[in-house]
Amino acid sequence: MAKNKKTEEQNALNNPNDKFFKKLFGLLGVVQDYMRHLFPKHLGAKLDLNSLELDNTSYVTSELETYYSDIVWRCRLLGKSEFVNICFIFEHKSYVPDYPHIQIGDYKQGAYNKQLASGQPLSVVIPIIIYHGKRKWVKKPFAHYFGDVDEVFKQFIDPYEFYLTDLADYSDSMIEAFSNIFLVKGFLALKHYTEKMYIKNRFAELLLSGLEDNKAKENIDFIRALFVYLSHISGGISEQEITYQIEQVDNNQKKETMYNFIDDLLERGEMRGIEKGIEKGIEKGEQIGIEKGKKLAIYEAHLRGIEIGLLSNIFDLTPDEIRQIIEEVKNNFPKK
Repeated sequence: MAKNKKTEEQNALNNPNDKFFKKLFGLLGVVQDYMRHLFPKHLGAKLDLNSLELDNTSYVTSELETYYSDIVWRCRLLGKSEFVNICFIFEHKSYVPDYPHIQIGDYKQGAYNKQLASGQPLSVVIPIIIYHGKRKWVKKPFAHYFGDVDEVFKQFIDPYEFYLTDLADYSDSMIEAFSNIFLVKGFLALKHYTEKMYIKNRFAELLLSGLEDNKAKENIDFIRALFVYLSHISGGISEQEITYQIEQVDNNQKKETMYNFIDDLLERGEMRGIEKGIEKGIEKGEQIGIEKGKKLAIYEAHLRGIEIGLLSNIFDLTPDEIRQIIEEVKNNFPKK
């Protein structure tokens, strides 16, 4: 039971990673730029990247939900009419699986089963794992895990091949050289997601650089999702901290664009939810004591839409403890 509880807590905390990744790799420009810069050249050269289409099919079974969330893109081969399914698989726990090929094998089998069940012809499935954990992932062939097997029997070992992008292999300057600004922002955020001060000190830069060139609704929606993700992994940032960072920008047009976007976030209540909740809790905490005030701050922030995972980071409590406090305040705190 303890193991299951731990898994549930980890999933709750990792969910923002999952949501953010889906937003990031749901953007056509991001996928095209990834395929141009990071996919093997000899394979990418055979694809018509202008034909990329987002496919709403998911090949993740209930058994694999703990490990993966997938985003599926279809793409034509150059000079041909058929499509190949390109499946992006996010390893959202940021650790190296003991037997990655077996998980990939389950995933690919599920994909083929779904294709057949829906009456589709079989299409090539290319799993791509974007890994951003701290431990180096040394990719090994599937046969490696079987020990000393005679060569004549290795033909029966299915390789379950996948393509791996380990962000630790790319310096920040290499990532910043990518063409798509959102791929740059997204990969920097994922690469440094455990480094709270790195994210906090570069919050405005990561969130707002290039904003003036990306005013389409889809792009603005992504930047809002990026704001939520950066807030989560940094443990929260105040309006004053962002204002200070914007003031360091020496381009007045960029500065004005940044302020306008922040004002829009403020109007929507996306920034002030945490601050207001904590402020209100502190005010009442003066009357009811520090511990109760802290609990009330958590409850007020939760009422304003702040996610359990972010509250967990801010107050250094487990997600279950945050939920317990919310229920406690909801049921026991005297109403005015």
